[in-house]
Amino acid sequence: MSNERDGFMSDEIPEHLRSSLELVKRAYPEGVPEADYLPLLAALYEYFSDRNLAELTTFWSDRDYHVCLNDVYKAAAGKLDTARVHERLLAAGLKEWEKEEDPPPV
Repeated sequence: MSNERDGFMSDEIPEHLRSSLELVKRAYPEGVPEADYLPLLAALYEYFSDRNLAELTTFWSDRDYHVCLNDVYKAAAGKLDTARVHERLLAAGLKEWEKEEDPPPV
């Protein structure tokens, strides 16, 4: 059972997604605004498989996994402006996250 806390869905988070969720939480402590939703998926797309990104998204959105997966496809296909989102991720520790010993499976 999920419950919302601090703008993010909390649940049993798989080990391979924990640091990724923490990165998103640091970048968006108040929750991800709708205007940044698809650009954030597009910015994170290069680091994840489609399914892992969709699964991660369910933990910080109120969307169903299958909706998230479709949104991942939409974000990957579009030419979205990710500069602002990328800057937030950098400020939240993206470079350090990229260097982690166990990166998310791709």
